[in-house]
Amino acid sequence: MHRFIKSVVLFAVAVLGGAAAAADLAGLDRYLQGEMQQRRIPGLQLAVVQAGKVVLLKSYGMAELPNSVPVGNGSVFSINSATKTFTGVAAMQLVDAGKLEVAAPVSRYLADLPAPWRGVTITQLLDHTSGIPNIISDETSALVVPGDVEAAWRLVQTLPMEFKPGERFSYNQTNYMLLGKVIDQLSGQPFAQFMQRRQFDAVRMPHTGFGDARDVIPHKAPSYRMDKDGKTLRPIIDDFPEQMRTGAGLNSSAEDLAHWIIALQSGKLVSKAGLARLWTRGQYNDGAPGRWALGWPAIGQGEYRAVAGIGGARSAFYVYPDQDLAVVILTNLSGASPEQMMDSVAGYFLPGLKRARAGG
Repeated sequence: MHRFIKSVVLFAVAVLGGAAAAADLAGLDRYLQGEMQQRRIPGLQLAVVQAGKVVLLKSYGMAELPNSVPVGNGSVFSINSATKTFTGVAAMQLVDAGKLEVAAPVSRYLADLPAPWRGVTITQLLDHTSGIPNIISDETSALVVPGDVEAAWRLVQTLPMEFKPGERFSYNQTNYMLLGKVIDQLSGQPFAQFMQRRQFDAVRMPHTGFGDARDVIPHKAPSYRMDKDGKTLRPIIDDFPEQMRTGAGLNSSAEDLAHWIIALQSGKLVSKAGLARLWTRGQYNDGAPGRWALGWPAIGQGEYRAVAGIGGARSAFYVYPDQDLAVVILTNLSGASPEQMMDSVAGYFLPGLKRARAGG
């Protein structure tokens, strides 16, 4: 019996790899279970990538509450605005193909734009420094013409600029609608088809695709939110219009995202130079560092800088390029804010990160 247990342990070490085996996996389990309890997260997936390999893949809790369906590695979660990272990669694929220049104005690729929009660059769309008015109302978090994307698109083109392009940051869904139109134009096919062929199929991501509450999505974990009483979970009805799925609307699994990150870093999706450009933090007109790279939030600077996908306060992934580490955490609770857990989870694999954060 002792010999059997020892062989199982050795097999687990071999499967997980040296990095995960060296990490305090029991401590990491306790940490995540504690966070799930404190944040009231029904279900969670975790994937950790190090040195081009998935070194840890785990599922926790319930994917669907009414029928007590547990989370499995094949469960699918909404990644919301983390979809923008995929759009950034799509743009860089067109750069690699010689069809797109990110420093060029959007008017080079799209005709009939409002005059104030024409000088905005592709980079300024990707890093949210365009100054173009938002098709989503800040007051209501709904379309500026509720329920009608085409009417909202017509209206937003009549609104004044929010600021001079490149002057400051303003998170904005109009930016990504425009990027979708550019990708349609330059790829010669609808955005969703381009993504399916050039990313999902290329990486073999069987659990990844676009969709919302109007679609039947196999193995989908419904999303929940906490009611005002702080005790009751309510279902969320996801609504991602097709015209806006460059900014949100992807569903995926932690395992698929882990393989996508590996493919991205290995040069399978974009060139080495393209990846470096993709993950370079933007700058404002005055030379100060911006908040985003090209479709990716830029987290911190210096030794443990990261680039991220963050969506709906329920799903997130961080890539620490200089340490060749990535962490993916997907949940089915809006308000779980898994981005707040990233450094803590990464710290189990990067002791230096733990010390750096403790010292900070």
